[in-house]
Amino acid sequence: FSSMWIDARSHADGQTFDSAICIVGGGPAGLTLAMELGRHGIDIIVLESGGLEPDAATTGLLRGTNRGMDYEFGIGYRSRFFGGGSNCWGGMCRPLENSQFDVRPWVPDSGWPFGGDELRPYYQRAHRILQLGPFDYDAEGWVRTIDRPFVRRLPLDDSDVADGICQFSRPTRFGNEYRDDIERSAQIKVHFHANVVEIRTEPGGQAVESLRCRTLGGVEFSVRARTFVLAAGG
Repeated sequence: FSSMWIDARSHADGQTFDSAICIVGGGPAGLTLAMELGRHGIDIIVLESGGLEPDAATTGLLRGTNRGMDYEFGIGYRSRFFGGGSNCWGGMCRPLENSQFDVRPWVPDSGWPFGGDELRPYYQRAHRILQLGPFDYDAEGWVRTIDRPFVRRLPLDDSDVADGICQFSRPTRFGNEYRDDIERSAQIKVHFHANVVEIRTEPGGQAVESLRCRTLGGVEFSVRARTFVLAAGG
């Protein structure tokens, strides 16, 4: 491990670390945020449950009791090591439809406080991070651009069925693709094998004061920060 990669299993029991921001989770969301904030000179601690490679003991933390429908645990559905969900992601991307932001009477608590256009500049930035093509999901436009006889739209009745475009990332494995960028950052410190087991709040419960963390071997330590971000699996 470099000075920016820290193995939590080597921490002294009861040690406390301080940072401006603490991000829980080293997957696509957590690492994207860490890189963005790091470029602005903000000190960040990233807490990652696993290491640089998968291991059976850490993967086993995904198991739990199940109630209701039968569920078969599969290690291919989640990845509890550096890079998070991008390690088992197929790469398919598609923005939300504008209609999905609307209130739908048959869906409780539906409706967003803004429309789909609000996300457009962020989608464009996400395309660069996910190594996608242009932010263009117009089906007819893709037919013209590809310009091949076998690429055509089916004559569908739009009242019942609609076609659409998805784009596929390589897929981008964040732990590999952005490892060097994160390692070169003087602001980002990644603590591996660090499982958050308690969120400690102030007496009124309105603000988080620190996180209690533990390795599988039983080493406990704390992280204090001004801001905490939970990015531990969508």
